[in-house]
Amino acid sequence: MLRHLFLISIFIVLLLSSEIIAQNKIWKLGRESTSIDPAVQPDYNEYDWPDNPPEDCPYEQSNEIKRIHFTGRYANYTGADTWYPMWASDGNQYSTWTDGFIWTNRSVPWIDCQYTNPGRKMEPIDKWTADYPQYPQLYHSHSNVPPTCVGIAKIVGDSPLNLDVINLGKLYSGNNLYPCVCLIADNNFFIGTYDAYSIGGRFNGFRYSNNWDHWVEETEAGWENQYWKDVRSEETDFFAADSNPRRFNVPHAVVFGQNNNLSPDGKVYFTSHGEIKGGKSNWDKGDAIYLCRTNSDPNSVINTENYEFFNGHNSNGEAIWVNDVTKSKPILEWKDHLGSEGITFIPALRKYILMTARLKENENNLPYNVLIFWESDNITGPYKMVHYLKDWGPQTYFPNIPAKFISPDGKTMWLCVASNYSNSESNPVQCRYGFSLHEISLETNEYKWEKPSIKSINIAPKAVVSTSAQESNPEAVNDGKRDLESQQWISKEGTGSWIRLEWNENQMINKIRLWDLPEIDSWILNGTFSFSDGSTEKLNAWTSNRAYAPSEISFKSKSVTWVKFTIDQAYGSVLGLSELEVYTDE
Repeated sequence: MLRHLFLISIFIVLLLSSEIIAQNKIWKLGRESTSIDPAVQPDYNEYDWPDNPPEDCPYEQSNEIKRIHFTGRYANYTGADTWYPMWASDGNQYSTWTDGFIWTNRSVPWIDCQYTNPGRKMEPIDKWTADYPQYPQLYHSHSNVPPTCVGIAKIVGDSPLNLDVINLGKLYSGNNLYPCVCLIADNNFFIGTYDAYSIGGRFNGFRYSNNWDHWVEETEAGWENQYWKDVRSEETDFFAADSNPRRFNVPHAVVFGQNNNLSPDGKVYFTSHGEIKGGKSNWDKGDAIYLCRTNSDPNSVINTENYEFFNGHNSNGEAIWVNDVTKSKPILEWKDHLGSEGITFIPALRKYILMTARLKENENNLPYNVLIFWESDNITGPYKMVHYLKDWGPQTYFPNIPAKFISPDGKTMWLCVASNYSNSESNPVQCRYGFSLHEISLETNEYKWEKPSIKSINIAPKAVVSTSAQESNPEAVNDGKRDLESQQWISKEGTGSWIRLEWNENQMINKIRLWDLPEIDSWILNGTFSFSDGSTEKLNAWTSNRAYAPSEISFKSKSVTWVKFTIDQAYGSVLGLSELEVYTDE
């Protein structure tokens, strides 16, 4: 991100604008790649990452949570970073995003930024065309290139493996003012921004809404609209007294369940990786983690005088809160080792999981990138170290755990990060610049994650196949062969094509997997499964380019005699499936 990302952004601009570019090249800029594995991987391929804290680490190891274990399942969406998914009362998640692109089905106009809405025609960049195709269009938002904006997105879906990321537009922010706070509480959505390029920069304040699920595109300073209120200017320094050291220059919202409903006192809490005397902080580096809180109503959130700041513990171990930001004390301090942070409350464990990430760019102290997991019974600490990961990503930042993706028993969850804004090689390969999700487990002396035993059976081969595309090869869809060109269902009808599997008796099913064609430049983007019981399920996540991995939808068990899949949206002239698998619930 930031200065290096600016150069990357310019590179992308040049790549997109220097000549007419083949459409398949555009699609490979972030959402799918030509050389690495798929965007969504439902298969378990568990692995551990070494836990290597330095010998002089001043914090003790947790004696409750022993390590972070990766199940190997992951999902990557978009080509933008700064994702902090917040779970709203409508069941959807909403997040900020910036410095990159997502796709939109809207016909968006050409505006000031010459590579913001180029459409898919990609003709000379100064000649925008309104002749939009029916498949998604590239849509950019950047916080460091005019018009400097903050993007907003709606995230639909209950499974990290099957999400629909819907663009809600963007709001003008100001030069180098990046999103940091993303908070939904009491049915209000708050977005906060910070001065990302400055050492010890400032928190810039809030815009907020109680009716935000609408398309907005405000690209000029001083904007006003019926949905959002902007109560800051580009010059705003929200915590003006917070200086030397600057503690709250990059605050992030603590994650307390859906709509902040698990907050211990109904308040909203913010952490920040800030400075200590003699230290420094910026967008990804800090010496300490600070904590503040306020009531959840908009008037409290947007007014500095309503905030309380953690000031240490009294002799009984109880947290002390003060109204003076200059008296704020860290909940965690480790000079030259901490960075962008996030805290999520895990309800089943009654634990707070803190994550800190620091990058080695311009770093005189650490010769590696580091992602650290911490745990505590109390939000104010004390925190104990769980796992110290060197070079996972290898470049990972903005860690958080979305509340919606925590298992009921609190033992597994999905880590949300962005990775590799300036690093060309990923390790593990699934760590990408984007909305990147990775399933993890918290292992203890009593609990060690084990790969689920697969008892379900693919009953698709027992079905009779029919299709809307009579010239196709429907029987290839359930023959168990995915790698033979002659064994594929291919429809020339395009979107609207369907294929159906039918059994001669009721089947109890709870999962479907589908494999796209191993074609380089064709994707099924989304589709609908219809069932004999009258129910439907949506395929939201794009299928994997080249059929590197299956797409998967899971649902509560249902008794059916047939299932039909209809292609709703796709890209490319060759559409179809190499395999469709339907699984029993036993």
